[in-house]
Amino acid sequence: MRTGRPTLIAAVGAVVTALLVLGLTPHVARADGAIARGGGRVGISYNLPDMERAEHKALRECGRRECRIIFRFAHACAAYASSRDGAYGYARAENPEIARRHAIEKCRHYRGRDCAVRVSGCDRRNGQRDAPRRDLQERR
Repeated sequence: MRTGRPTLIAAVGAVVTALLVLGLTPHVARADGAIARGGGRVGISYNLPDMERAEHKALRECGRRECRIIFRFAHACAAYASSRDGAYGYARAENPEIARRHAIEKCRHYRGRDCAVRVSGCDRRNGQRDAPRRDLQERR
């Protein structure tokens, strides 16, 4: 009886099937992010492997007990803009400039008079190489 290649292929197939059944599939890269705000502060996170970590980092960066997640995103650029009169806006887009522009437009839509981008960033999965941008902290 001849053993060899067919036996090896069957063995590899059995191992792959067992891994799939057990849920041990290779990790699929993700890039989740979130924006948190509260108490006059704002925090952003991105390029994290899951949304739970993204939310935790955004809340930690925001740094206040009253901070809450206001926006979640994945595989994109995001920006948050606010004004001294309390208006704010946030946006997701394929590139950083569009995300920033849309965030300012949304802030102005809610009657913000001096809207400015406070934080923005892009994940690596969408092809952008944008570094985190923290222009100003939110002002009350």
